[in-house]
Amino acid sequence: MTGLSPIEGVLKLMKQHQYENAESVIQRLLDEGEHELLLFIQLARCQLALEKFEEALHSYNHLLHYAEELDVASGLEAALVLDQKERALQLCRLGEQSGKENAEFQFLAALAHYKNGNIKSTINSLTRALQLDLLWDDDDPIDFIGQQVLPKHEFHDFEQIYLDCHERVHEQTENPQNRWFSLNMPVWDLLKAGSSQRQGQRAIELASLLSPHFDPLFLNNGKNELGRIINDMSKNQENEIFVEKMRDMIRENRWSDAAGLILSLELENLAQFAPFFNLEQQEVKGANLQYLLNLLPLRLAVGLIYLYSVSHPDEKLANYDLVHLSDDLLAGLIATCFVSFYQQVDQYRAQDKKNKQTA
Repeated sequence: MTGLSPIEGVLKLMKQHQYENAESVIQRLLDEGEHELLLFIQLARCQLALEKFEEALHSYNHLLHYAEELDVASGLEAALVLDQKERALQLCRLGEQSGKENAEFQFLAALAHYKNGNIKSTINSLTRALQLDLLWDDDDPIDFIGQQVLPKHEFHDFEQIYLDCHERVHEQTENPQNRWFSLNMPVWDLLKAGSSQRQGQRAIELASLLSPHFDPLFLNNGKNELGRIINDMSKNQENEIFVEKMRDMIRENRWSDAAGLILSLELENLAQFAPFFNLEQQEVKGANLQYLLNLLPLRLAVGLIYLYSVSHPDEKLANYDLVHLSDDLLAGLIATCFVSFYQQVDQYRAQDKKNKQTA
């Protein structure tokens, strides 16, 4: 590493993905009395890359304790990895207000916005990061940060948003489709499944995506489960007309009509809940469905796509015949979409309240 400063040497090793060597150099520098903040953040990143997760969390705790006043980006990264969403958003806003203009900060800001269900700001931050020459390759430090911060399905979804932004910035593509196709894929995989065994597997995968604590037995008794949900709704007199219609549809196995009625209800409610996702009510009410779904968190978007596909089986969005799916699978997944929608809304409503309390 002749001609390079010690820190430059560390960064060069990390750029070459030599994380074990980089960690050794950092530890030696720390033992020799070097205590620059940049060393600590690179040490934490090396530990993530080497799957030394307990050590990485210890390093990030140290950073979060000391780094906020020194470097908002380091504090933001630490808060994200430690799953302190309110603190992360706080630091994200602090950095944005101070005009923090570097690619890595904007990438971290995108992660913070994504975790808070704000897809529009996620897109804006990723777009700005790419305009600032963000480089994201497999096994880069930011790749390990993203994988640590987001669960598998969300990380894949975040990648699709990044690919859309990359196409807009670097290829001048007006309407990239990476995320849109990805959001549709779990539904398409179900609807094109051939055998009943394959259908059952795909249905469980879709339901598990929509509701991570999903019980597979739910689908085996789909009609009754959907009926129970409707019976619970009947306790509120305001739901009387909706409940009466749904009961008729369940009794007559009219799943397209049932899915359409629930879809209409959820879209109507979504307009009321729009602020939780940094959207305007009129933006939700008047939006093209594809445009709207691309601005929603993963599970909300996929659930609405399923309901749309069942309620509009002849349109291109669905593109597959639903007749071959059993009544219990259809009903069970409609019920899962219903439950998942309100679980997600409650989660983001609670998160929005916490964010406002710490703002």
